[in-house]
Amino acid sequence: MKIFALCFTVAGVILLAISGILFIREFVFLGRAETTSGTVTAYSTYTDSEDTTLYCPVIKYTTREGQNNSYTSNSCSAPADFKIGDQVQMVYDPGNTKNVQIQNFWDEYVGTLITGLIGLPFFIVGGWLYLAKMRKA
Repeated sequence: MKIFALCFTVAGVILLAISGILFIREFVFLGRAETTSGTVTAYSTYTDSEDTTLYCPVIKYTTREGQNNSYTSNSCSAPADFKIGDQVQMVYDPGNTKNVQIQNFWDEYVGTLITGLIGLPFFIVGGWLYLAKMRKA
């Protein structure tokens, strides 16, 4: 049981560390990112394992230097979140204009939230079990 608790705790620590790293990377990215407005011009579609068609917006945007780019979002939905022609706030890395994302909480912090919300219970339960076992010993 002690080994199980220790493994649970370590898994939680690893997931929380990954969450922290993802948060720091996003924080650094947003600190140097430029903001621009993009236009939804099309959708990339795919069908998931449940035969649901998901719509991923294709967004055209222009950098501050006037370079035109296209970005296909990883945030796909059914039904589509945006209509063709919708304006979308974007952030991009001026040093690498292909490093871009839609400027919203979900796109910016989904990885941080998921790993943190999974890691925290692992850490708390594992630590609690481990400490309870240590007191009995």
